Amino acid sequence: MFRLYSVTELEVLSVAAMRFRRLSWAVGFLGFTLVSVDAQQELVPSFRAQSEVVLVDLVATDKRGQFIHDLKPEEIQVFEDGKLQRLTFFDLRERAGSEEHLVSDVRTGAVPAPALASRTLPTTPQDRGYFVFLFDLQAMSFHGLERAKESIRRFARSELAPTDRVMVASIRPQFRVETPFTSDISRLDASLDQLVARDFEEASIARFIESLDHAFARMEAGALDTFDPGQTGTGEQRLDPNLDGAISQAADEGRALLVKVELQVDFTCAAIAALSRHLGSLPGRKQLIYFSKGYPLDAKRTVTHLISQRAITYSPGQVTLIHLAANNYMAGASQTSHLLSRLNSAVRQANRAQVSVYSIDPRGLMVPAIANPETRGSGNYLYPTYSTEDITAPQQFLASLSMETGGLWFSDDNDLERPIRSAYRDGSRYYLLGYVPSSVRKKGKFHKIKVKVRRKGIRLRYREGYVEEDPREAETADLANAFKFPDLFQDFPVDTQVLKRKGHVQVQARIPTDAFIFRSQGGQNRCVIEMFGALFDDAGKWVGENFYFVEKIDMDFNQQDLAKFLRYKYFVPMAAGVAPDGPRDLVVVVRQSLTGRMATSTHRIVPN
Repeated sequence: MFRLYSVTELEVLSVAAMRFRRLSWAVGFLGFTLVSVDAQQELVPSFRAQSEVVLVDLVATDKRGQFIHDLKPEEIQVFEDGKLQRLTFFDLRERAGSEEHLVSDVRTGAVPAPALASRTLPTTPQDRGYFVFLFDLQAMSFHGLERAKESIRRFARSELAPTDRVMVASIRPQFRVETPFTSDISRLDASLDQLVARDFEEASIARFIESLDHAFARMEAGALDTFDPGQTGTGEQRLDPNLDGAISQAADEGRALLVKVELQVDFTCAAIAALSRHLGSLPGRKQLIYFSKGYPLDAKRTVTHLISQRAITYSPGQVTLIHLAANNYMAGASQTSHLLSRLNSAVRQANRAQVSVYSIDPRGLMVPAIANPETRGSGNYLYPTYSTEDITAPQQFLASLSMETGGLWFSDDNDLERPIRSAYRDGSRYYLLGYVPSSVRKKGKFHKIKVKVRRKGIRLRYREGYVEEDPREAETADLANAFKFPDLFQDFPVDTQVLKRKGHVQVQARIPTDAFIFRSQGGQNRCVIEMFGALFDDAGKWVGENFYFVEKIDMDFNQQDLAKFLRYKYFVPMAAGVAPDGPRDLVVVVRQSLTGRMATSTHRIVPN
């Protein structure tokens, strides 16, 4: 059933929510400005067919790090999966005062191929640089955070142009935009002042090493419970019961660490993906400067190695048995190999949005501690000693994230302002290359990109490839992230109201009709609207096993009926669910399915 009514003297078309409804009917109404269907563009490119263009940002420097301004397209070769590709366009993007030209309607990834009569893409004059500082506070120490904040302040006062825009965001572990894009340095200072490192880094190898010290110190003191080492025995050889017990206790700590690493990497990758998507509508190359000590991508192997190495210092003659014991006790631990898929998902989204990640380990210069038997198990946990694994293992995450998005990663350096300046320079000048791929298209396949230049002495930096995405998987990931990070999914305006009536909750989403993007299909104009609702408790956990509600409306108009539809000021789909039995947060996501555009809102529901 459809009905018309007036809201503040503006006519509104209201659709009662149904599980599925196709609209293809004529309506008559008085004037409202019509929106040209031809003028509307898809905002989210996808990897689908060979008729689409792959974009690559290329930074070219000499041996001193100075940017090369005069490369010619005939000097550059681009290979995908080892096959030479034909460049369909080549352009230098360089910001010089207020005369920079940046791409406004395409992003890294595959996009519909334009008519390539010239070697350049359409551009829009734009003199702004966009820089995002993302602080992973769950993986930073107090001293690292303070060093990073001071470096940003110095950089902002010495380098930023009045036209540049800076955003500050954090993972606390919840994601939070501390300040949206601003050119006001005082606002930047205020947002930095609000950042505080967590008192305890949960997914910390350094903390785990402390727990190893504690376990083995208790072993030496004879404080471990009586332990039966039979389950690790091999033949007649057995480990000392106390040593075996210390390894078992250390493995318990290691399994707990793996769970924390998995949760934090999963959330961090999702936050980077959602933030990159949010930045995708901005013109040109965006710099995401990520402060974190990182996470071990093969945390299980790292933990097992650390346990073995610490145990061997107590019994160097039983190397084989110690390795067997450590592996046995860690055998039931969660596998973290899937963390690579989480990381790859974040990388794909960053590349699609033309976001380059510059990862900075704020710990500064670190020197591995030299083992000293006299201080072993001293119980001094206030100042953890760094092992080689503590320094290098978490940096796998930082290196992969940056190298695969065309950025850089920095570690073992107390000068944090230098990498920030590098990111700033890279965003100011780069080449944009495009080609129609000739490789075989297959969902899930990684396509390796290699760029060569005929001129000698030039260093190139670019993303190393991309994965042919399954559109359904990408849609599922975007929808999940919309519930986790609702503030980042505001692609079009929606005014959502929640009403409680007779044990039910009714949701009305008022959408301006000029916010719709219709697609031409079979001579008709089509737009699919979906409404999703989910309830969350006070701890931020999803309530129930399913969505609170799911509604879908398929609008299918000919040109005449579309013109009539667009005369309405608003379109109001509705959904409803049973009132919850306790206070809940309701997150509502409205999605235009054919384009992937989404808008979200959050509401507090308190029972009567």
